[in-house]
Amino acid sequence: MCNYIQTQYHCGHFRFPVQRWCHDYETTGKRNCQPDVTCAEWRGDEVCPDCRPVPLTTWEWMIKRPRKNSFVIERDQIHDRSPFRHVRGSSDSVEHDGWTFIRLFFLLWSD
Repeated sequence: MCNYIQTQYHCGHFRFPVQRWCHDYETTGKRNCQPDVTCAEWRGDEVCPDCRPVPLTTWEWMIKRPRKNSFVIERDQIHDRSPFRHVRGSSDSVEHDGWTFIRLFFLLWSD
């Protein structure tokens, strides 16, 4: 039989760590025997690992960024600052696709 220790924490949860594995488990790696609780211990000053508060990592503040960043340019700001805004045949209400620069290049190159 495998020997276990019954550990009770302050939060009321129980754990059963192994004190000693039986000979069958050591040779086969399969637990076929009945568990045997040989002793019990009370840890009244500790909380179990599941109830323990998780400490924040030292770099956690870097992940929680503000929603409005001064370095992020919104889509309408890009459109207002676009050098291709006043290209012949375009208007401010028309969205420019990725080919705008290539069209402008060939337009200036052909003249």
